[in-house]
Amino acid sequence: METKDLKAFVMKKENKEKIENGGTPVFYASDDDELEYIAMLMARITDTMAHDLGNGVYILINH
Repeated sequence: METKDLKAFVMKKENKEKIENGGTPVFYASDDDELEYIAMLMARITDTMAHDLGNGVYILINH
């Protein structure tokens, strides 16, 4: 079975308590527009997929 590789989290600044950083990069955005922009830009740069968890947090994963 192929494993998925988590590359990064992207979230709004007020959601800092929703994840614990354990070595995975975390990028903070100041509003929803910046959140989506950073997630999509980082996904293109890292050749990953951005997934919106629906709680103000995106994850970037290799598929």
